[in-house]
Amino acid sequence: VESGEGSLIGHASENPSVICGGESKKVGMAGAAKLAIPAILLTVVCLLPYLNKAYTIDDPLFLLSAHQILKNPLQPMSYPLCWMGDDTCIKSAANLGPLGSQPLMGYLLVPVVLAGGAEWIAHTIQVLLACIAVLAMVRLALRFGCDQIQAAMAGLMLVAIPPFLSMAS
Repeated sequence: VESGEGSLIGHASENPSVICGGESKKVGMAGAAKLAIPAILLTVVCLLPYLNKAYTIDDPLFLLSAHQILKNPLQPMSYPLCWMGDDTCIKSAANLGPLGSQPLMGYLLVPVVLAGGAEWIAHTIQVLLACIAVLAMVRLALRFGCDQIQAAMAGLMLVAIPPFLSMAS
């Protein structure tokens, strides 16, 4: 693809902050929030039915992490764990592989543990984080020079990609 005059590649290479082809406009948080409303509504409507969904697969690991954070906040993965019955017992959850290096979810779930482990609280936190991601996408699109319609569409497209909603439910 050539980067001639008027092409997106040529334009972006001259000014890397311009992706959508326009000038980056200053839109405050309130303006971005208004533009994000359709995508946030779509997010809430799609995730609301899963608010009381039971914990699945690796959720107990993250809840155990949250319990450990209450005991020792600086070592969230330092507790013994038997996963998959007696076959996989380890001295520290940090040695669990990829899941052992992800303590952030444990910190996010501390309010859930403090509230008795209610699923709806955990899923509400995930819905709020998804809404924050949508708002961040709209703000990023505006920063890259997209007009308001393009920025709102960027938020909607984020919600429309399959992994986004499935990972947030």
